[in-house]
Amino acid sequence: ALVVARSERIRCLAILSSFLLSLFDRSRRFQDELLASALELLLVAPLAFVREGTKLERMAGAIELALGMGHTYQPLASAAVAALERLNNSMSSAFRPHLASLLQRLHGYLTVTSEASGQTGTLRRERDARRHTSKADRRALVNSARNRLRRSAEDLLQQRILALLGSVGG
Repeated sequence: ALVVARSERIRCLAILSSFLLSLFDRSRRFQDELLASALELLLVAPLAFVREGTKLERMAGAIELALGMGHTYQPLASAAVAALERLNNSMSSAFRPHLASLLQRLHGYLTVTSEASGQTGTLRRERDARRHTSKADRRALVNSARNRLRRSAEDLLQQRILALLGSVGG
């Protein structure tokens, strides 16, 4: 049973590897949402796939592209940072040559400042204002709340990047 499970796993990895290689090649022609989705899939590829041949170099290219696009689509930036963390933790010596170019891409994420520190009392004012608001004012409050959530996601991403830089000695 163990031999069958192992051979089945190898066969599944071969099929998945073939698909992921094809996706790497085809993703060069993709744009916008399709490219972002392809990159998100590639960034979570199994480590067994990444370890084979020149795929680590391709993965570094995908991370670099994702970090470039991640400024406008935060989930892609988060996926790229997760891939960086995973590869650095499990393949640090093989991945080290790619780190220099990838770590430079993180600078833009660290220079974004959060406005949350200047928001003292905003939540209370918004809560009080909800009691006596028009439809347009409510819409403005909802947009303000969305902006706060976006900023907190940026703050979490910055914390992850700082932890990653600390782990590689950057």
